[in-house]
Amino acid sequence: MRTNILKAVSVAAFVFAASAYAQVTARVPFIVNVDAIVTAEQGTESVSMLVTANVETILEIPLGGVSVSYYGGARGANAPTITGSRGNITLRLPAQSYQNAEVALYSINGKRVLHGKAAASETASAISRRNVAAGVYLLSVKGINGSAFSTRLNHGGGNININAAFGNETAAHEKPLAKQAAAGNWEITVSAVEEGYGDFTYTLNVVAGNNPVQDIILFSAYGTFTDDRDGKTYKYVILGDKTWMAENLNYDDAGSKCYNGTASNCNTYGRLYKWDNIMYGQSSSETHGVKGICPSGWHIPSIAEWEMLYFDKAGKYLKAASGWDSYEGKSGNGTDDFGFSALPGGYAGSSSSYNIGKTARWWTCTEANASYAYYWSMSYNSDELSRYQNYKTEFYSLRCVKN
Repeated sequence: MRTNILKAVSVAAFVFAASAYAQVTARVPFIVNVDAIVTAEQGTESVSMLVTANVETILEIPLGGVSVSYYGGARGANAPTITGSRGNITLRLPAQSYQNAEVALYSINGKRVLHGKAAASETASAISRRNVAAGVYLLSVKGINGSAFSTRLNHGGGNININAAFGNETAAHEKPLAKQAAAGNWEITVSAVEEGYGDFTYTLNVVAGNNPVQDIILFSAYGTFTDDRDGKTYKYVILGDKTWMAENLNYDDAGSKCYNGTASNCNTYGRLYKWDNIMYGQSSSETHGVKGICPSGWHIPSIAEWEMLYFDKAGKYLKAASGWDSYEGKSGNGTDDFGFSALPGGYAGSSSSYNIGKTARWWTCTEANASYAYYWSMSYNSDELSRYQNYKTEFYSLRCVKN
C-alpha cells in the first residue's frame, strides 16, 4: 500500500501524457467513499478525473485510435511541464499541440474556480485569480486538437497566477515514436484528495464501451482504544463511515475459548465465541446496534454492516499481508490495503478446533432463524469475502464496530 502524498507546498508534478484523435473509448464508472482523484495508466498513457464522495463518475479511457508521439529528442520532450510554488505557477506548453489552449482549475467538489485561454500566438499568457482558498485542486489544460493535460496541485491559500509559456516543437512531419493505448490491463490508482488516506492501486482489465462499476473504499485513519473492562488495547481503522476494530476481540467472557485451549492463540487471533455468548448482555439503550460483549461505545456488526465491506476480491485486500497458509504453492496472504488486517484464527466446535492459518470466521448480530446466525468468512485459498449461516453453538471470532 502506498501513502498518499499531499503535503508539499509546491505544485505536485503529476504530468499526464497528451493524447488525441480518440476513436474508441472505455467508460468505467467509479464510486469512492471520499473525494478522490482516479488515474488510469497503461505504458505512457494516463488519464485522470476528480470524483466527488459517493457520486458515480465516469472515467473515459481512450483506446485504439489514441497515440502519444514524441518528435525527436528525448521521450516526452513535447509533453507539457509545470513548475512553481506559493501560487506562482509556470505552465510550459508545446505550441503545436496546445495552441489556443483552455486552462481551468477545479476544486475538489468539481467547481471551476479559474478559467482562461492561452494563445500560442502571444508566446505567453497570464491567468490569475485572487484569494483562492487553501486546498487541493485539479489543473486541466486542453488543446484545440484534442490534446489534454491534467495535474493535481496543493495550494496554500491566496492568489494563484498561472503563466502559460509556449516552446518550440519539432515539425510534425518528422518521424514520430508512437505508443498505442489499448483495451486490457490498466493500472488504476485512487488517491484521496484529503490528507490521511492511503492510495488504492490495482489492475483493471478494461474493454471498449461500458465497464462494471468500481466501488472503492479508502481507509482514513488508524488508532487505538482501550477496553476498560480488562485494560486490553486494540487497533482500529476507519472504513467509509464506520470505525472497525483492526483485530479480533480478546475479551475473556464466560464460555469463550482460545484455539486448541492455547493462550498464545488468543493473543494472536483473539478469542472464539458462541453466538449466544456474544449476544448476552445486549442493551436496549444502544441505538447503533447490539452491544453484546463488545467494549463500551462499540457494538456487534450486523450482516448489513459487513456487506459494506464486500466487493469483488475483498478478501485479498482485507486479509493481513502475512500469517495465512499457502495453497497449491500460492500464498494465501492478502495485501491489507485497508488496514483491516484479517488473520486466520480458525474456528471451534464443542470439543475440537479447526483450520487455524486457513480460515477466519466472524459472527454478526443477525439471526437466520432460531438455530442459525449469519457470519462472514475468508479463506487462504480464495480472494473473496463470503457470507454464510451456521449453528449458533459454533465458536467464531468477533470484530466490533464503533457506535
